[in-house]
Amino acid sequence: MFVGIGCLAQSIPLVLPAPLLDTDGNPPPSQETGVFISRDLTEAVVYYRPVSTPGVSQRQVFRVRLRRGVQPSVLTSVERTADGYVYRFRIDNRQGALDEIGFVELRDQELRLASAISGPAGWVNTQEKQRIVWREPGRGAALAAGKAGGTLTLVSRFMPGLLPMFIQATESSPAIPGDLPVEMANQLKDVLSASFNGQVAMVFGPKYSDEEGQGRAIADLRAIADLLGYVQHRVRLRQLAAASPFVTQVQEHLQARVRGEAGPPVSASPMDDREKEIASLLRVYDK
Repeated sequence: MFVGIGCLAQSIPLVLPAPLLDTDGNPPPSQETGVFISRDLTEAVVYYRPVSTPGVSQRQVFRVRLRRGVQPSVLTSVERTADGYVYRFRIDNRQGALDEIGFVELRDQELRLASAISGPAGWVNTQEKQRIVWREPGRGAALAAGKAGGTLTLVSRFMPGLLPMFIQATESSPAIPGDLPVEMANQLKDVLSASFNGQVAMVFGPKYSDEEGQGRAIADLRAIADLLGYVQHRVRLRQLAAASPFVTQVQEHLQARVRGEAGPPVSASPMDDREKEIASLLRVYDK
């Protein structure tokens, strides 16, 4: 059984971890020091007075380029096998992106472990509890804008559920000043975190236990709720028509599954590509 789900990085209103500079690129007159973000969201700027440098009281300026200038499009496919599930994430960097994609992270409290991980040639991967990372370590294999993308793969015995994927430009290691005031250093850390300093796509990855008995039943219900939430999310983004026969049938089917019933068939026709992808995923959950 094979399914595909296409999803662009979501246009989610940002909660800025620091104030914006003014239109001239300066901090407000009333705030001589602090952590700021450029208005185009491409740079973090810190104005500070050193706390541990004797004799230096003049205001210092530190700048670091952000890694959120990528424009990812993600296609997730899930294949159910005798050994579990094979997840493939096809990532393209859309035309017009300012940066190459060189860092991808699945991170969530409910992310489960994978038994095998691979990525494009030249990329490396790491896994730890609640976190799987693929990165391009400066070998010239980052995903350029408008070029052919790359595929990230993992194998897991855990069934699919909705997870956030954080996508960034190639890693950099800015030499952050050691004499920053503590509160500024902490705020800069928030600015540079993957949740802001990158793009986020919602994908289906290993999330729920596929064990028999009550554990499987609970996991199945949670997975169905995930898919129902995903469909409703697509409706809010106007990527699915709220009153279309397809959406009505899918929601009725999923709600019946939550009640423990088989659910009516999803037979709306014709379907566009996005609807066909969701219908395919529905069949995997129904298996």
